[in-house]
Amino acid sequence: MTRDQPVLIAGAGIAGLSVAIALAAQGRQVRVLERRTEPGEAGAGIQIGPNGTRVLHRLGVLDRLATDLAEPDALQVRDGPSGRVLIEMPLGETIEERHGTPYIVAHRADLHAALLAEAGARPAIQISYGIAVQSATTHGDGVIAMTSDGVEHRGSALIGADGLRSQVRRQIGPEARLAFSGFSAARTVISSALLPESLPRRNVGLWLAPGAHVVHYPVRHGDDTAFVVVGRDTWSEEGWGTQIEPREVAARIQAFSEPIRSAVCRCSQWRKWALYRETVAPPLVAGRIALVGDAAHPVVPFLAQGAVLALEDAVTLADCLAETGADVPAGLALYASRRRARTRRVQQASERNGRVYHMGGPLAAARNIAMRALGGDRLLARWDWLYGWRDGARAGVAATG
Repeated sequence: MTRDQPVLIAGAGIAGLSVAIALAAQGRQVRVLERRTEPGEAGAGIQIGPNGTRVLHRLGVLDRLATDLAEPDALQVRDGPSGRVLIEMPLGETIEERHGTPYIVAHRADLHAALLAEAGARPAIQISYGIAVQSATTHGDGVIAMTSDGVEHRGSALIGADGLRSQVRRQIGPEARLAFSGFSAARTVISSALLPESLPRRNVGLWLAPGAHVVHYPVRHGDDTAFVVVGRDTWSEEGWGTQIEPREVAARIQAFSEPIRSAVCRCSQWRKWALYRETVAPPLVAGRIALVGDAAHPVVPFLAQGAVLALEDAVTLADCLAETGADVPAGLALYASRRRARTRRVQQASERNGRVYHMGGPLAAARNIAMRALGGDRLLARWDWLYGWRDGARAGVAATG
């Protein structure tokens, strides 16, 4: 790679900052171009499995996040209408011993702040706010990105980490298509002290009902609790969350039993996101331009892997560029070859989870019987292909395992 030209990154979210840190750790200069006018991240919770915490540890971010995260004991799945536990998958020490790093839950803003602090501690990373990448062209041994302020930025590569509605993706994959899933997710974070005592505090809770589900888990060492309420919707507005009335969320949980109904109804401030799925995938790479995170492979949030895939992308991309040296296009092509099968498998698994979560009638009854028969240990083993991912060259093997 040409060392006197920086790698340009569009986007300073979780994906963009992770790529920046991974590249800077290898001695590369990085220029991050962020369309927002100041740092920030949506106020919602986030789950990060061992495949993600493994990357955070490598990037030096896990220790920065340690004072704000929580490590749940288990994932407890319940039938929403009856409240009965269907299956309990062990997390905590069990999953850490199995995969070498923990399963954590955190506030998304805390994760972003930890990444930003690590990036700020690296002189090789420069972040500029209030400028959005609008177009890009490749010239010889470099790339030129034109930003919203009319400035041309030259670099050895351009990494599109600019989210679901990526402008960089439009440059290299105009044929890519997204479709509204028919669902939206309402999110909030509330003080745990305000919740019913009967609501489990140390687990990730997942409550299933026809056409809807609720997820909750502790954040900030259990002082707060994050909620996600997913339901059918006709609202498909694009963006980073729209404030909605609590009564709209309450209407989604009429089929649920206590204590989850009372818990959700005690939350007074909600924002919702329309959920989109990918129908036509873009190329991950075109010459010196590459995509990471939601810009590359949007995924419905039914497997808690959206941000984690971005973390995997970051270290894989950095390692591929390190392997090919000055041949940037070859390094990015190698990155694409190692990521496509893996990310597609996660997308498909997330879609499948959504169908299982939202079953009704006889299908839901059969699902409940199957979950109780399976047991938590066997459920955990089923996800070894997901949580056991290792960064670098071995990821290509894990993608098809």
